[in-house]
Amino acid sequence: MHWTVMTTTRVGAALRIWTAALMALIAAWLAAPWPAAASVDGAQAFIRTLGDRAVKMMNGRDDRREGLERLIQDGLDIPGLGRYALGSFLRQSNPKKVEEYLSLFRDYAIMAYPNLMGKLNLRQFEILSAKAIDPDSSYVVTRIGYGEKETIEVGWYVREAPKGHYKVQDVQLEGYSLRSFQRAKFEKILRDRWIDGLIKVMQAWVANGREEPYLQ
Repeated sequence: MHWTVMTTTRVGAALRIWTAALMALIAAWLAAPWPAAASVDGAQAFIRTLGDRAVKMMNGRDDRREGLERLIQDGLDIPGLGRYALGSFLRQSNPKKVEEYLSLFRDYAIMAYPNLMGKLNLRQFEILSAKAIDPDSSYVVTRIGYGEKETIEVGWYVREAPKGHYKVQDVQLEGYSLRSFQRAKFEKILRDRWIDGLIKVMQAWVANGREEPYLQ
């Protein structure tokens, strides 16, 4: 009986020690510096660099088109945007068809987005704020000046992956999302003709160097 009491006492003491040690580890982990701060600083610097490059290209003598294409490739998460644009069809489609589509989407993005950017006469790019969304993602708000005196606020969702490398996942402009806009643009084609039809339409766009209105 005495042995049983001693054993129970020792077990209870050991459990208390382990519990205290575990709580100490949890407390230390919670008190550790939040790693997102470095990610926010990096994302902010990344967006500032992209903006400065864009303004310089718009006002320089170099080949604007070629420069904007490089900017899109360097800054935008093209595969992620392409996957998002498929919506539910990403899971419903044949993986080989998805792979073919994503390869084509890269060509499409390099063709379409510089066309949109080229219509703006950028003259100013200013960082207004930046905040962490999670340890790897940040939201950076900028003010862009274009035309004679127009300005507009643009939000950039930036993800760090791998460490030290950043890509823009989405752009917010007056409540509109680039990802959502792209998905909506493809949705009717996908519903009418599935991914095979979308691939054919995109192939025609890329071959012609511009998007044409989709006619069923």
